[in-house]
Amino acid sequence: MKKEDLLLIDAWRHGEISDEDFKDLEARMEKDPELRSAFRSLSHLEDGLHVISQRKSAFRLNFFSLLPGGLIGKATAFRSLVAGGLAASLVTLFTFWALNDHPADPEQVDTPVDPEQMDGHELVSSRYLEFDSPLLPIGKSDDVLLTSSTLFLEKGGASLESVSGAKVMFEGPGTFGLNSPAGGVLYEGSIIARMATKEATYSVETANLRILDRGTEFAFRSKGEDELELEVLDGEVEVQTLNRMPKFFWNFDGTLRDPFNSVELTLGARASTVKGLVGSGSLSFDNQPESVARVEGQTGKMVGTGEMSFSTGISIEALFVSKWSGKYLDYDQIFRKEDGKHRILLGFQNDKDMGDYDTPEVSPGPVLSFGLHLDGFGYEELDMPLDGKEGRPALGELTDGKIHHVVACYDSFTGKKSIFLDGKPVFGHGYPVGTLILSGGPSGATIGNILQAEPFNGVIDELAIYPFALRAGEIYLHANRARDGLPYFKAKANRPAYAQWIPVKSYPMGWKLSFNRLTGRLLDSTFVR
Repeated sequence: MKKEDLLLIDAWRHGEISDEDFKDLEARMEKDPELRSAFRSLSHLEDGLHVISQRKSAFRLNFFSLLPGGLIGKATAFRSLVAGGLAASLVTLFTFWALNDHPADPEQVDTPVDPEQMDGHELVSSRYLEFDSPLLPIGKSDDVLLTSSTLFLEKGGASLESVSGAKVMFEGPGTFGLNSPAGGVLYEGSIIARMATKEATYSVETANLRILDRGTEFAFRSKGEDELELEVLDGEVEVQTLNRMPKFFWNFDGTLRDPFNSVELTLGARASTVKGLVGSGSLSFDNQPESVARVEGQTGKMVGTGEMSFSTGISIEALFVSKWSGKYLDYDQIFRKEDGKHRILLGFQNDKDMGDYDTPEVSPGPVLSFGLHLDGFGYEELDMPLDGKEGRPALGELTDGKIHHVVACYDSFTGKKSIFLDGKPVFGHGYPVGTLILSGGPSGATIGNILQAEPFNGVIDELAIYPFALRAGEIYLHANRARDGLPYFKAKANRPAYAQWIPVKSYPMGWKLSFNRLTGRLLDSTFVR
């Protein structure tokens, strides 16, 4: 690698390069993989040091070792089953091994990532950081430690003990998701949870309903295609309904603070507040390295932790005006949380299928990309070609200077991963019902960029993130309100702090209740003394 090449890249990174020199650099990078790698690595380095500088000390990441089978002695099929104990290998978030002329500060950076741990992907050929964080322990079965996973049971039963101290028995045929140290997700089948101690707790959620233990024992089962049945066997349970508001929401109207959670954004030097696409404010990004809004905090040490950890579903919603070029190796990020193999991504890409993440497979070219790590499938991207075919928009239709509304969502209760534009579904892919998202971890989230290398060119407004999949009707309503110059949600003088689940009513021992599977509406109730 020539020193003058590295200096030229560094000049680009700091906005000190002429248009002519940049065009020359761009052409050379397209032909030279080593030069392209250095370009990415330098960008990763600077933003990586920013992230690390926000922590008191550099964190350490560890690898789990995977077990080959399912639950010991049980007729089960867990998609991910992870052995107890952390492996000894320690890695850091950022990899600097390629930067011989730019060594990292030893007080800030720990041992570099071993390229042999990259699952066969050469680091120099990828724009991604392929590291693993440890997964959050959920419980154990026959002394085997379980992490977030889904149990597909054709017949018989299985038992486990949650980290929270509940003894759980699941009976098939059915599907049950393990997504929390103190709870699970019922897709199909029957579950009985008994609290081992007074301090123990457990909850079971469905598409729009959550049963939270307030006593000793309860049973919850699917009944036919449209019905769920709850039986309070001992003590008391609380029935809760899903709050269908965003977990995070920034409207940029006079503040960079989320009105629900008071989560702040920090703007880079090339991001600014401008007139709103709706409301009074929005964020403008000028396609430069410091075009970024960083989300403060919301991180955790393991996958499955932090406030931006999602498991059963997710929706990312935004308004934008895009000036994206659509050129090869140009990326414009709308939102991204870069937890290595467990990242969340929504943005414009054109990279000739670098990494082969697209599912379903699409032809190389400009795409709108929605990336998630799904249990059993790994990190995959729903890459919608911007080709104007089969109802999809062409690139020029999304870079026409007009306001567009986008929603990218995934729903484990249907298995559907979808992209909506201007209120209409335009692209999607299906997975098995019960497939959980593996997300969350130590990396901070960003709006409008990632690692100083993929800056947005245009304006973003009304960015909302939900821990569930929005319904088609909700998306259509929001798109229509935006089209009329209105925010997604009607103004309220005093919005309560966000809570994902809203208590409805508590029921003591002896109650048996039936609910609609989709809406969570109470259908019938009986009490036996």
